[in-house]
Amino acid sequence: MPYDALNTFGSLDLFFAAIAFGGTLFFVLRVLWMFHTGGHDHAHDPGVGHTTDAHDTDTDFKLLTVNTITAFLMIFGWTGLTCSRQFQLGSMLALLGAFSAGFASMLGTAAILKLFLRLDSSGQRFDIGQAKGRSASVYHRIPAGGKGRIQIVLDGVTRELDAVAENKKEIESFQQVTVVEVLDGQTVMVSRAS
Repeated sequence: MPYDALNTFGSLDLFFAAIAFGGTLFFVLRVLWMFHTGGHDHAHDPGVGHTTDAHDTDTDFKLLTVNTITAFLMIFGWTGLTCSRQFQLGSMLALLGAFSAGFASMLGTAAILKLFLRLDSSGQRFDIGQAKGRSASVYHRIPAGGKGRIQIVLDGVTRELDAVAENKKEIESFQQVTVVEVLDGQTVMVSRAS
């Protein structure tokens, strides 16, 4: 009679297996999504005069995030399945081992993410309000009534910002302009330099 692995699985093993495979699948999909979006959530849209920043503070230690919960589920499931199937531990010991390993992976993931946030450069932060009244160069042509891109030096760092023309007339690339107004956290209005 052929060996049937499903018949040898108990309900606790199926529980662990479902969480392990579900957590792993979600982890893989999340990694693919992060590669697709470049790791940005696009949920934060800073307003005028706000400091543009990748995160609010690098001192936050957030235990409950999507990444830490994913790590918990994945490690909980695989550890529980290993304790139950490989080590033949009882239900309570398997659950205790799975929970301990899952919680440890949660803490480890949160600590690693906090370290990554500290790698953030101060060059990523700037106050777009500083752009008003400054000279800039058109990087990508600003079409009539549309958006282009400018290069501007703020805090000693060259930055690219979206730009619209004040009079809604086209401004060719490499023209010198002056920022006359800040429209939002990434867009300014410019006029030709006199």
